[in-house]
Amino acid sequence: MAKSYLKLWYLTLMVSLIVVGIPQMALTQEKPDQPEKPAAMEQKAAEVQVVRDAVAAGISDREPVDEGQVFSPSLDRLYYFTEIQSQSPSTEITHVWYYGDREMARVALPVEGSRWRTWSSKQILPEWTGQWMVEAITIDGTVVASQAFSVESGPTGQPGPASERGPGPAGERSQTGESGPAGEPEKK
Repeated sequence: MAKSYLKLWYLTLMVSLIVVGIPQMALTQEKPDQPEKPAAMEQKAAEVQVVRDAVAAGISDREPVDEGQVFSPSLDRLYYFTEIQSQSPSTEITHVWYYGDREMARVALPVEGSRWRTWSSKQILPEWTGQWMVEAITIDGTVVASQAFSVESGPTGQPGPASERGPGPAGERSQTGESGPAGEPEKK
């Protein structure tokens, strides 16, 4: 009798574990590795389009100055300019700077209008010669524009006058740039 009581207890325990354990395992397997992004966030990213972009030696009156694909390391700083068209009233774009295969900077920039110009800057050390790339990425991680360029010693990329290259280090926000609506430049 003790053996049948023990068998019944063992059978009850096993059935309980199966009834409780299997659904619990299924629930843990259904959880995604990363939280899902809200539909509104994905919708905003799909509505962002870069209508113009450029790598330049400077920014003047919210426009790129001395655009190019080959620059001199004596410039010290380069700018990535993007003009964005967005159906969302407010979103964000990120500029990601790469030197070879290495990510060097990631700058999130607000987009606060249907047509918006914005830029980021990256300090370039003299020894960082070679191939570079900068990408414009939406909030959902979609690359919507990119520019490949190189930094090379020699006469290929000459800096423009200092007044056209934008504000110096004292007046510049570190790798964030300024932004504003597209269209007519501000009148002062």
